[in-house]
Amino acid sequence: MVPGIIAGEADPATEASGALNLGSMYATGRGVAKDEAQAERLFQQAAERYRTAAAQGNAFAMAQLGQLYLRGRGVPKSESDAVSWWRKAADLKNPLGENALGWALYEGRGVARDEAAGVAMWKRAAAQNLNVAEANLGGAYMQGRGVPRDEAQAKRQYELALSHGYVGANFQLGCMYRDGKGVPADDAKAVEYFNAGALRGDARSQNALGYMYQSGRGVPQDLEKAAAYFRLAAQPR
Repeated sequence: MVPGIIAGEADPATEASGALNLGSMYATGRGVAKDEAQAERLFQQAAERYRTAAAQGNAFAMAQLGQLYLRGRGVPKSESDAVSWWRKAADLKNPLGENALGWALYEGRGVARDEAAGVAMWKRAAAQNLNVAEANLGGAYMQGRGVPRDEAQAKRQYELALSHGYVGANFQLGCMYRDGKGVPADDAKAVEYFNAGALRGDARSQNALGYMYQSGRGVPQDLEKAAAYFRLAAQPR
């Protein structure tokens, strides 16, 4: 039983997540017939229930409500409102809120750009083993934004994110080996990472693997396979 939830009592945050996930299916037509009106109704339902949970002090609901404002799903699109909710979640040490607030600060979305403050937020979320925050730190070290450029540290962050289940780190590590950044260039190793990501549905890995087959890098050139991976990457998600 979730602490603070009485057995048999409705959990607004859980109900909201269900409505949000189903709405996403209707929006993309994956698993159900595409129905944008139904998707919007479900997004509105999710927003209402997240608000209820947020009012009860649920930091996860605060973080998710920020995502709805960012995308304009069930609520008016507003980056500043998104940041406001993420900040509330981050104040309660919710790693999803910390990661999202870090992104907003890093990119200057809905708030003045402050790359160092964004990195600090990602470090807080990464300290709680949030894999996407670990990968975001890797990107910061690769770019040298908010922190000194350090490709070796970037690789360590990507590997840590991958060990914690972040599929997208396969793409990032594959790019390092493909481009010879921070590691010796190794097309075969790049293909291994891209393939691992592609098998788990990562669109960027699928697209990168298509390029490797198209150009014959790390694998024999195979235009049919290239087209198949490009087609996978192009599917709506």
